[in-house]
Formats: sequence, structure tokens, C-alpha cells
Amino acid sequence: MSLVNYQLGKYVLTEQLGQGGMAEVYKAYQTGLERHVAVKVMHRHLTQSADLVTRFQREAKSVGQLQHRHILQVIDFDIESGIYYLVMEFIQGQTLADYLAKKKALPVEEALHIAAQLVDALDYAHRNGVIHRDIKPANVMLRNNNPNEMILTDFGLVRLANEANLTVKGTLIGTPAYMAPEAFRGNSVNELSDIYSLGVVLYQMVTGNKPYSGDTPYAIITKQMNEELPPPRQFKPDLPDVIEKLLLKALAKDPAQRFQSAAEFQQAIQQAQMVVAHGSSPYSTQGLPYQTTTPPPYPNNGSGSKSSQWLILAAGAGSVIFFIAIAVGLMLLVGPEITGAENAQAEDEPVSEQSDQVQSANPTAESGAVFEIISGEGESDIGSESAASTPINMIDISAGRFLMGSKFGERNEQPEHDVFVDSFYLDVYEVSNRQYRTCVTEGGCTLQAVADAASIQGYRDDPAFDGYPAVGVTWDQAVDYCQWLGKRLPTEAEWEYAASGPENQIYPWGNDFVPEFSAAGSDDLQPVDSFAPGISPFGMYQMAGNAGEWVLDVYDEAFYENSPVQNPFSSTGGDQRVYRGGTFGSTDPGFYTTSRRFVENRSASKVWIGFRCALDK
Repeated sequence: MSLVNYQLGKYVLTEQLGQGGMAEVYKAYQTGLERHVAVKVMHRHLTQSADLVTRFQREAKSVGQLQHRHILQVIDFDIESGIYYLVMEFIQGQTLADYLAKKKALPVEEALHIAAQLVDALDYAHRNGVIHRDIKPANVMLRNNNPNEMILTDFGLVRLANEANLTVKGTLIGTPAYMAPEAFRGNSVNELSDIYSLGVVLYQMVTGNKPYSGDTPYAIITKQMNEELPPPRQFKPDLPDVIEKLLLKALAKDPAQRFQSAAEFQQAIQQAQMVVAHGSSPYSTQGLPYQTTTPPPYPNNGSGSKSSQWLILAAGAGSVIFFIAIAVGLMLLVGPEITGAENAQAEDEPVSEQSDQVQSANPTAESGAVFEIISGEGESDIGSESAASTPINMIDISAGRFLMGSKFGERNEQPEHDVFVDSFYLDVYEVSNRQYRTCVTEGGCTLQAVADAASIQGYRDDPAFDGYPAVGVTWDQAVDYCQWLGKRLPTEAEWEYAASGPENQIYPWGNDFVPEFSAAGSDDLQPVDSFAPGISPFGMYQMAGNAGEWVLDVYDEAFYENSPVQNPFSSTGGDQRVYRGGTFGSTDPGFYTTSRRFVENRSASKVWIGFRCALDK
């Protein structure tokens, strides 16, 4: 639900600028000082996770201690009525990602000038024990569209160097195209990893290309780990030798061969500026001492760019979560976020292979979201003036109120209670065999333990059933798949609202049971795009019958008795999980109501349970 015109303490929220898997960002007016600020509000349903609340508080503490002209300033942090929010300075300007999209390759002098500002910010942060961990053009802003005033943002993924990591074991944090190889090997991510990421940004600025590209994040990861760095002169033949050597050192796969501190990298950039400007002595790969003053600021040629753009900070709107070993409980970090969808590019987000019936969803924006390695969230144009489009094969479900549960259903469906859900996206179809197999092939998912369907031998691996729902997936495997795409499982409330609509229909298609509108009378699973007359009010297929569908919630029989009104989500302990929608084969109308709840252990691999994914807007 939008908080526009809502007052949080001293701040009146005036405009929503963007959102990601962890938070929303608003432009706000601080009445006392009569100034505009940016307020990041943590999604309220996430505050049920002590780990995420701790992460948010740590972000406020760590970033608030940084005072540097090239680092976004945090002003305040507070909690009001259960709402956690972070207040930052409001920056007029565009991101470096937008700037590069228009400019492509930059003049070498300008690229070095920008890099010099950013490495100065990194040196300061590192000396204060803060690692950024997600340096990329989308996390850099040009204040007032001026290349002389670069601001490093999004310290939401930082880890205080002298404190324990809050991330889940087996979780990667960052954006694949800009991540250092050691991150993919499970090694420590530290200051040298930030140096590598900034090296990628400099490489992109001077050549107009990222060093490694591919159709999927996994292709990029493989290249980052195993392939030699493409020579920068491959893209820019006239690149000065001093710049190529600097890039080769910054982007060394072995951290021991890189610059060993941001200060050393900074000295090397300054030396390169001197060489380019004055033709001084050749660059040494050991990093020469600073020998001259920094060249004058690059002229401001940012006219004509977007007048007001804000990058979501630390929400993961730009970043992407990829759980290698998924954790229990809340799995909603995601994505830069990145997060609404714009023009997706495969380099920063996994793209499933398309089946004959169902195109794979590619929900996030150019950046990446993807893995929230911390996706989704990405380098999406958060807060840009261009409108976001609905992701492929997903439905844009507007916020709304409905009656969840049933007065006459099973005990665990009662009491019927009033619920409000924020807007979100939901897959039109259940995830298909072919889509899930693609995730397995590319290393994002594990193979189901069950290969057969109820009456079909070899169902899982037979191409004849590519367009049928993927079943036999455990709850954790379903979460893995959705995270691979920068998405998540829907909450139970979201699923029921999407199935019943604002009118609280008993069945997705209406209030009368019509067996022919679903796979209710079928002996086994049917294609995910079948039974068009039975679509839900919002346009989703197979929300009654066919495969049951995992949702995010932990099962709590009494949850409805104490359910919050807004965005209810059960995260109590235990291994029981909820699935919805009924399955094939039953003739009992009560089996297919939109309110019916089913329960299985999270590790269950059943031939009648599949899933579909959701995405935060």
C-alpha cells in the first residue's frame, strides 16, 4: 500500500520514487528544516524477520557513520508504529547507468575523473570498516547530472568488516557482471572485491562494454571465474597502454595480484591521469606514488538527462538474491531488485528457456537483479520518469481488500477475516517442466527426487510434457527456482486474493462449481495453459485443480485468529508449509475453493504439488 501523503515523524511522504524486495523509497518533505529528503521504508511484512530488521538497523548504523562528499549522506533512522525507516539526502540527478546508456564509452579523461571520485569514496569507507559489496553504475549517481559530483549510493549490502556476516550461509551478495571471482567460490568478500567491481565499472566506462556477458547469470559467473579478461583494446584499439595495464591489475582474478588497497588503486588512477594528460612516464603495475595534482574537473555535459531520478538504496531493487543453500523462514529479499520490470538484459538476470506453451518470465530490469545474491532486486531505473512494464507472463495485481478464509470451510480456514494486500505481480501459469529443467541445467535448481507423475512414467524428463506443471518439487526447491528469477513464492494472502478477486469468488471462475473448468476430473496433470474458461478474475490459469501450489507461509492452524489486516504472512517456526489450489482427480467441490488450505512438510516431494512465482512491485 502506498504511503504517499503519510507522515512519518518529521517527514511527510510526497512521492514514491521506487521499491525493491526489501524497501520502498519515497521523496519526503521535512517541515522543520523545509527541505526534501529521501525516505526508505522497510516493507512492513518483513519486520517479522528479526534477521532482516537487524540488517536494516545495521545499514542505518554503518552508513550513518560515513561522512564523505562522494557518499550518500544518511540523516536519520527511526521506528514509528512498527514502520522502520531510513532518511537520506535527496539527490537530483541520474545514475551512472543512465549516463552510460546515453554515452556508451566515455572519453578516457572523463572515465578516470569519475573513477578517481569513486575510489576516493571507497578508500574512506574501507578505512572506516565498511565494504560496499555491490558497486555498479546503477549505484552511482551524478548530483545535478554533473560528472564532477559523483555519489556512491546503496550501502544496503555492506558488511562491517569487523563484524559477523548477517547473510544466510551459502548466499551471495552482489550483481554477477560486477562481482569478483572469489565471491562465486564462497571465499571472503572484502576490500579487494570492491576494487575488482570498481575495475569493472572503469572497464565499462572506457570501452563501452562489460568485460563478461552472457545469456544467463550462470554463463557470466562461469566466465568471471574461468576466462581470461578480454583485452580492453579488443573494444577500444586506441586505448592508452597505461589504462589497459591499470585495468588488468584491478581485474586480476587472484586478489593477491590486484591493488591491495583502495588507496593504492587511487594512486594508480591519479598516475594514469597524469600520463594521459601530460604524457609522463609509463604506468607501473606496482602502483606509482602520487606525483601531481588531480586534473581539473571534467566539464559538465549532463544537460538533457533526466531531471529527477533516485536509486533505491539497499533495497535490493538493483541487487539480486540467489540462494545457493536456501534458508528457512522469510525469503523476500529480493531483488533489485531490483522490483518493477523494465528492459531486462540477460547479463544481469537469469532467463529461463521458453516452452511451447509458456514463455519464461524475465521480471527485473537492466540491472540485475537477479540473484539478491543479495534480485532481484538490479540496475533498474528506479525512480526514473519512464513507466515500468509488466514482466512477461505475469499479471499486475493491484492492491486491494478482500475477505480471506471461509465461514463454512475447514477449521483452519476460519474465521473469515478482512485483509488488505499491496500490489504485486503473479505468474499467469504454473511453472512448467521445461522451465524448471532449465533452472536445473543452469545450476540454479536441484532435480526433483520424483521422476514420474501419478500415471505417467518418466514425466519429469519427457519432452512431451514440457508444457505441463513441474511437480515433485519441495518447498525449498520452489523457493530456489523463484529466487533464480529474482522472484519469490506468493504469500498465502496474495495467492487467495489472486484466485478469488475482490469479489471473494468461491472458485476462480465464479461461485458455482464447474468440473470442466479445471483438472478436477482428470486422472493426472494437464498443460499449464489449459482450461481457459476457468481463469481467475485477474487472469491466472489453473488456480483450482491441476497441481497444488506452494506458498511462502509457514503453516499455523490458528494464524487466521490473530492475522494482521495488512499483508498477513505466517513466519512461525516449524517445517510445515501451506499449498493452495487443490489438485487433479477429486470430485469434491470443496477441494477446489479459493479459501481451501493444504499442508505438507517443506521437504515433501509430491507428484501433485507444483508452484508459481510472485514479484514485488
